[in-house]
Amino acid sequence: MHSNPRYVVNIWVPILRGASGTVEASLIEDMRREVARIIIANRSSIASFNPIVPENEGTPHHEINGTPAMLRYEITLVGTQDTTA
Repeated sequence: MHSNPRYVVNIWVPILRGASGTVEASLIEDMRREVARIIIANRSSIASFNPIVPENEGTPHHEINGTPAMLRYEITLVGTQDTTA
């Protein structure tokens, strides 16, 4: 059985000590949207398996209790084989 390749894209933004995290939260949301937009716009030219299909627009895995606190989104992509060839 052939399984489709999976790709994982992570977006990280640290929250500097003393910062409220408001600017960082806005920044990571903008980055998540832009990465998802790029993936969707170029899904048939990102890798040798095409098209690439995002499973979602990003799953939050924020690590707020670490030092430094870190905001992180993970976007999982699945490569599919082109059956039109």
